[in-house]
Amino acid sequence: MRNLKHLHIVGNEMKFIKPFIQYVNSNFDAEEHFFLVLNSNKESSVEMAAYKNVKIAKPFDCKNSFLRKLMLVYKVPSSMVLLLWYFNKAKKIYLHGLFDKKVIIFLYVFKSFSNKVYWQMWGGGDLDIPTKAQSRTLWYRITKKVKGRFSGYVSYLPGDYKLAQELYGSKGEFFEALMYESNTFNEVELNKLNDGIVRIQVGNSADSANNHFEIFNKLEKFKDENIEIYCILSYGEKPWSPGWAQKVIKRGEDLFGHKFIPVIDFMSFEEYLGFLGKIDIAIFAHKRQQAMGNTISLLGLGKKVYLRSDVTSWELFKDIGVKVFDVNELSISTINSCDQQANIEMIKSNFSKEKYHQQLRDLFEGF
Repeated sequence: MRNLKHLHIVGNEMKFIKPFIQYVNSNFDAEEHFFLVLNSNKESSVEMAAYKNVKIAKPFDCKNSFLRKLMLVYKVPSSMVLLLWYFNKAKKIYLHGLFDKKVIIFLYVFKSFSNKVYWQMWGGGDLDIPTKAQSRTLWYRITKKVKGRFSGYVSYLPGDYKLAQELYGSKGEFFEALMYESNTFNEVELNKLNDGIVRIQVGNSADSANNHFEIFNKLEKFKDENIEIYCILSYGEKPWSPGWAQKVIKRGEDLFGHKFIPVIDFMSFEEYLGFLGKIDIAIFAHKRQQAMGNTISLLGLGKKVYLRSDVTSWELFKDIGVKVFDVNELSISTINSCDQQANIEMIKSNFSKEKYHQQLRDLFEGF
C-alpha cells in the first residue's frame, strides 16, 4: 500500500459512517481516503464490501458478553499491529469519536502519532466529566494524556473544544466542521396534521443516556391531555444496559397506555425526516451533547425542542440565536410562529450543505 493522505478510524456506528464514506468518495478523491472500521459485525462487513477504500477489522464483535471479553485476548494485540501499520502510512488521521480503549492504549504507547491526529469529538460518551473517584483512576490519567495532545480537535460546538481544554489540557487547533451530513439542514415538505393531537418525541435512540424515565415522570401530569408520545427504540441500545428498549416500552405503556408509541423498526433517512415532520415537540435529556442531527433537523422544521441548559449544544444554539427550551420547564404548548420562523432561518444559515462541504474541504486540505 502506498502512503495514505487521509486515514479515518471509525467504530461500528454505520448510521453515520456509511453516509460519510459515500459523501467523501463522491465529493473528494476517494483514493486519498482510507477507512479502518473497528469493532464491527458481520452485517456491517457485508454492507461495506463494495467500498474499495474500507477495511473491516476482524474478528467481528460478538453479542455474547463473555465471548466478547474472551476475544479481547486476540483483538487487543492484533489491533495494535493493525493500527501501527496504518498509522505509519498515513499523513493525517481522523478519529471519528474516541470510545475504543484499544485506540486509547495504542496512542498512549505510541504518542508520537498524536501530532497527526484530528479528533472528531462526538460529545456524550466521548467527552465525559469524570466523577471525583474516576479522576483518581489510572485509566482516567491515561485517557487525559492521550486526549490532550492531538494536533486538531474537530467539532461544530466551540463548547466541546472548551470542555476538552478544561478536562484534558488540550492545546491543539480547533477546526469547526459539521462532521456529518446528518447535521445539515434538510428542506422537507410538511404535511400538517390538523387533528389537535400534540405529538411528542422523547429521546433519539434506545441508549439509556436519553434518560427516558426522567422525562416520562415529567410528562405524566399531561397524560390525560390530547397527546401522543413517541420513542425511537430501533437502534442505540448499549451493551452496558441490555434490555433498555423493552424497559422503556413497558414503562411508557404503563404510564400513557395507547398514547405511548414505541418506534422499533429502523427507518431510512427520508422516512425519518417524514416522521420528524409530524412531531410537534422533541425532548432530549442527555447530560452531554448528543442527538445533534435530530435536534438540527427538528429546529429546521420549526419544531419546539427541549434540552438541558448545562450542555454545550444549549450554549451553541443560544449563541447563534436559536430558541430552545429547558427540560426542567416542560409544557406541551407548541412553539409560537415568530420563534418558529426565526429558528428555521438560523438553522438554514448555520447548518447548510454548502457550509458542510467547505468545512470538510478546509479540514482535508489544511496541511
